[in-house]
Amino acid sequence: MDFQGVGAIAAAVVAAVGIPTALVVGRWQMKAAIRAAEESSRAGFAQAEASYRAALDAVRAEAANAHSQWRRGLRRDAYTALLLAAHQARTAGRLLTEGSVEDRVSRGVFATQGAALAEARIAIQEAALVVALEGPEQPAIKAEALVHRCQRFIDVHGLRAEAEEAGHSIRTARAGLAVDDPLSEFVEATDVVRAHIYVYQDGPAALEAELHVRSSPSQIRDLQDVAY
Repeated sequence: MDFQGVGAIAAAVVAAVGIPTALVVGRWQMKAAIRAAEESSRAGFAQAEASYRAALDAVRAEAANAHSQWRRGLRRDAYTALLLAAHQARTAGRLLTEGSVEDRVSRGVFATQGAALAEARIAIQEAALVVALEGPEQPAIKAEALVHRCQRFIDVHGLRAEAEEAGHSIRTARAGLAVDDPLSEFVEATDVVRAHIYVYQDGPAALEAELHVRSSPSQIRDLQDVAY
């Protein structure tokens, strides 16, 4: 066999050995690449999931913060409305009973401020209802106490203004009448009763009890009977 034949055989042997080796090496490389790709894919998925969770947490936190700010805004508006209604009631009550009766009658104060006082009563009740709905509990309790005090304030000033306006009307009507006229006597009696009530020191509850309990003597009750 010449050298060419030997060379051909050697080349064939080398090829027969090298091809499987290359296939095995390629297979190993392919497996390594697949494993690397899988690891990279898992890392990518993990990073993507972490980013998604972080973004979701951020969105939830932002939404919770926005909701909290919105809720605080509603409560602040409710508290403001209640305080404004209380201020309007105090202002209307002061204007309704401040100054001479003649001046208030001439300026129509009894009608305008009486209407403002009635509107303030409704506004206070509505504002307190919103405070109770929005909460929390402690401000709602304080709001209820404020409403009760404002209502008492409105009642006192409203009744006082009503009595003053009625008294002015009666005094105007009796002008020119005789001293012994029943209307004149009535005005004098009610003026005396009113003067005693204004200086009464024991409070409205005690006065109410004194006027209705006839088992004990009462100067105010006697004066009231004279007026009647």
